[in-house]
Amino acid sequence: MINRSKSKKAKKKKKRIFLNENNPVVCRYTGDPNNLFPVLSYQDEIWIPGKYAKERRVVTRSLIGKTGLFLTGFLPRVREYLDYKKIPYTFHPEKKRIQIPIKIKNPELKGITFLDFQKKAITTMIEAKRGVWEAPTGSGKTIMFFGLMSAIDTVSVVVVHTLALFRQTYEELCKYFPKEEIGRIGDGKKEIKKYNIAMVKTLSKLEEDYKNIFGLIIIDEVHHATILKGMYAQVLRRTFAPYRFGVTGTIPPQESKQLIMEGLIGRVLGRTSYEELTTTGVLAIPKLKLKLVPANKKYIALKGAYGKVYRKGIVKNRIRNQLIISTAKELMKEGRSVLILVERIMHGVELSDFAEKELPKNSFIFIHGETDDEAMTQIKQARRKWLKLHKKKEGILLDLGAKKEEIKKDLEKDKELLEVKEKAEEVKKKAEKETIDETRHRFEKKEVHCVIATRVWSEGINVKSIGAVINAVGGNSELRAIQNFGRGMRVDEGKTDVVLVDFIDTETHRWFEKHSMERICFYSDRGWI
Repeated sequence: MINRSKSKKAKKKKKRIFLNENNPVVCRYTGDPNNLFPVLSYQDEIWIPGKYAKERRVVTRSLIGKTGLFLTGFLPRVREYLDYKKIPYTFHPEKKRIQIPIKIKNPELKGITFLDFQKKAITTMIEAKRGVWEAPTGSGKTIMFFGLMSAIDTVSVVVVHTLALFRQTYEELCKYFPKEEIGRIGDGKKEIKKYNIAMVKTLSKLEEDYKNIFGLIIIDEVHHATILKGMYAQVLRRTFAPYRFGVTGTIPPQESKQLIMEGLIGRVLGRTSYEELTTTGVLAIPKLKLKLVPANKKYIALKGAYGKVYRKGIVKNRIRNQLIISTAKELMKEGRSVLILVERIMHGVELSDFAEKELPKNSFIFIHGETDDEAMTQIKQARRKWLKLHKKKEGILLDLGAKKEEIKKDLEKDKELLEVKEKAEEVKKKAEKETIDETRHRFEKKEVHCVIATRVWSEGINVKSIGAVINAVGGNSELRAIQNFGRGMRVDEGKTDVVLVDFIDTETHRWFEKHSMERICFYSDRGWI
């Protein structure tokens, strides 16, 4: 007689758990995705409408899907966690269905002797196959990833985010690789060759399938690749390049951004410090000067949203702007080429007005992006305000297209908007008919002694002759402050140090005072104070 009770109580066999590396983009975990939640999640803050004002809420976000899919960059993290928790699993590495031809050889660039830290970085990255390397601005990151392109013999692409950086990198590529083998994707060009430079915006919208074309992809200024639905993520998801690297001068401090960057590219493999590079003479020695902005009750009492306070307390602060130009004048008298960095075009216009009065004729240039873009942004913001106001009044949803004439009349009464339009036109007339590249070459040759620039020059621009950098932006972004000062860190003939100037707004609006103290902490952490 068969004892059926035993068979009912018999334990079910445990389901085998697999960890599959599907491709260089995604992996799949066949067990319960909640097992990986502690290691693939992060705390995020959101703001929701409250009774009187917006209220802050902290939420936990997951980076693993319900079906167990996660980004391949997390694979080492996941395997370490499963081993630590003693969760049994079977790992299936990627089955390369389509072979992308790749050969590894020694890095070699004509006329270049790689420095020790560059050799270390190149070797480490090739062994890891994917990951991020942190190196300060001016440390030779471009040479570093050209070294990677020479060592990993395959179809490769360097991805950048600005047109100025795109053109500058193309110029550098032509020095070390045959011009006929260099392709450009961006700036009106769409040609893929062995060595490629691409604008992220163009590559993300490219209709052609490049999934199995590139064997190596390098993201310059990789701290921008931190949005899962952003252009960088689109590009990195569309290619099966087995070798993928990122280079940056500043790793984002936010946990969420670090995790997303790790998933898309890989872990931070190493770091080259400022101290290491200044002591070996690779970078100029930074000399920080902090200028105290004189107190003014007018700015202390400013009220409103941060954007409005920033416009009045930083952009249009005549006392502060006068101090910025006076400082630039002193530095120019010392024989230094001066770069003044601003956040908004309007701020550059205000400083240009002072510079015309204080600085020698034709000694400075104001470089900016598209004036029309900023003006259109202001117009759109005004339209949204107008619609919101009239919705409240009439209690109905208004059609934007049907109310164009009313909006136009309303906008004409808006003094602030009219001022933006006038300033935009003024900038167009004053700006010389030369490209950013031509200005860069003139600045490098010291034909121009001072450049006022917006974000178009805050990253990637290589001008060794800069003797002083003035951070006129303010704010509390560590990444932005360090990137700004990094513009002047490169050494040049006869240049061993660089003057870095920031303005301490301790006797003005409380927000600017707080931000000034935070920036001082950033500089102190790097030993500049």
